[in-house]
Amino acid sequence: MAVHRINACQNRLKILIKSIQDQRGIPENLAQKWVAEAEEIIAELEKIKEQLGVSSPPKKKDGGIKGDLNSDGKVDEADFEILKKAFNSEPGDENWNPECDLNGDGEINLSDFGVLVEEYNK
Repeated sequence: MAVHRINACQNRLKILIKSIQDQRGIPENLAQKWVAEAEEIIAELEKIKEQLGVSSPPKKKDGGIKGDLNSDGKVDEADFEILKKAFNSEPGDENWNPECDLNGDGEINLSDFGVLVEEYNK
């Protein structure tokens, strides 16, 4: 799964950035250069994900509730049904729905149901 690997690389780079920033004894200008380069790589990976049709993290375009897949202002059984139809899909699959990728990992799986459950009937 290419998108999953991209997400993993981005997370590793973020950890690396934190390590560089916390490290003592590295000249400030060198540390800043390394952090800037790592941030550029993260941004480039994000562009690749956008070309693949996924984004990270997923955001509701209308600023609504995460998990409200039908935009009716609540997360309920109707949203569960939408997510169920997209289950076990990734970009390029016939049943792929990018709005259902609630955790932004590039695939619709049990993790996305977990995100939906957190907001269910609140």
